[in-house]
Amino acid sequence: MTVGLSLSSVLHMQEWSYLRGGLSTLDRDYGIFNKIHHDIGTHVVHHLLPQIPHYHLEEATAAVKPVMGPYYRCFRPRAHSR
Repeated sequence: MTVGLSLSSVLHMQEWSYLRGGLSTLDRDYGIFNKIHHDIGTHVVHHLLPQIPHYHLEEATAAVKPVMGPYYRCFRPRAHSR
C-alpha cells in the first residue's frame, strides 16, 4: 500500500499548528453520554488546554467561552421541520 501526498496537502500541513487544531474542534451535547464519558462534549477546552482534568472541563468551558468570543464553536443541530 502506498500513501501519496499532494503539494496542496503538504502546504496545508505546514500552515497547521497546535492552536489552529484546537480552534478547529467544536463542542456538542451528547446528552446522557457526556457524564458517562468524562464530559466528551467539551472538546474545545480539552484540545486547547489538555492539562485540565476532565472533571473541571465544564467549569473551564464556561470560563473560556466569553474570552474566545466568536472563536468558540459549538454544534447546534438544526430543528427538523415536519
